[in-house]
Amino acid sequence: MSRSSRSKCLLLLVAASAAWQAQSHAHTHDNPHDGPHADHAAHGAQHGAQSSAGRASPEAPAGVSVNDCWIRAMPAGLPSAGYFRIENTSNSPVALVGAEAQGFGKVMLHTHLDTGGMSRMAHVDKVDLPPGGGFDFAPGGHHLMLEQPAGDLAIGSTRSLMLRFEGGRALTVQCELRPPSAMGH
Repeated sequence: MSRSSRSKCLLLLVAASAAWQAQSHAHTHDNPHDGPHADHAAHGAQHGAQSSAGRASPEAPAGVSVNDCWIRAMPAGLPSAGYFRIENTSNSPVALVGAEAQGFGKVMLHTHLDTGGMSRMAHVDKVDLPPGGGFDFAPGGHHLMLEQPAGDLAIGSTRSLMLRFEGGRALTVQCELRPPSAMGH
């Protein structure tokens, strides 16, 4: 192969590699202008997370506990919702800023808002827990929006949920998958 041919091949290889990296990067970040759930996608790229399998969990915030964690598992790839009771028995405020769930590609903090008689979901950047306080993620209120399920959501099984807090802290709990008709305990 001539020197000129090798140079052209090398140039094509570099250009193809750069194009592949650009395309790969573009597919790891949702375009907030695509599709009917654009607002969810934008927040998902910013605040969502991939499965935490295989990664070490950061230390949990002192005095924070989670009880009664469950996931309303929806069929056919529809978004599911996660609910739980979180408590802060410490003497310091704590802020929940995100979450990751085993088997879901995106997890976001959400709430329900009533606007002009219409109920709609809205993204929440964080949930503040005052010292000695608690907070319910419950149907009709705050919840975790769990999108892009990977595989079957077997009712009665459990999934790991990692809650992320300001300051790089995290707490992992197990959540039971319940049917779409579930409303609580």
